[in-house]
Amino acid sequence: MNQMQINSKKENMDALNNMLLGNQIPSWKSKDELAKSGYCRDVAIRSLNPGGQLEYPVAVKDAVLSSREGIYFTGSFPDSYRTIQGELQQTEFGIYMFYSYSQKVMRVALQDDPNHATGITALSLMKQFMSPASFDDIQDLLDLYPGHVIEFTCCSRDVGDCRGRNTLIWEVRNY
Repeated sequence: MNQMQINSKKENMDALNNMLLGNQIPSWKSKDELAKSGYCRDVAIRSLNPGGQLEYPVAVKDAVLSSREGIYFTGSFPDSYRTIQGELQQTEFGIYMFYSYSQKVMRVALQDDPNHATGITALSLMKQFMSPASFDDIQDLLDLYPGHVIEFTCCSRDVGDCRGRNTLIWEVRNY
């Protein structure tokens, strides 16, 4: 399998938009694209800059009026669906997982309820919370992007664009 690199937020966004990173929720690059989509559930307003501001949940009618620059939009789902979320990385010592069981937005969840797992414990958690197809997808990403951090959220039901997956991929990064 060829190994790849994602070295910037822009490269990550391009890979996500081209469906190269697996399961995700709907996303839109612009206010105009969101307005024309017909999407009627709440969305999240996300920054194109690493660590930037996140606004969620926001009604579509309000999101398209946002005055913020450097943003994109993603669909949203109830926080109660979240089971485990965090970051995975294949290191020279094996799998490392920084995660939380909190049902809050990931950035807050990882601050409020930080947990760490490595090796077989991390793999066991992945198998416990990920559907078989989601687990396979994550394994492929770990192989394709060695050393990269994979941001994920597991849900209590299938979510996203790919059938049979309960895990969303938010970001794959080496930056």
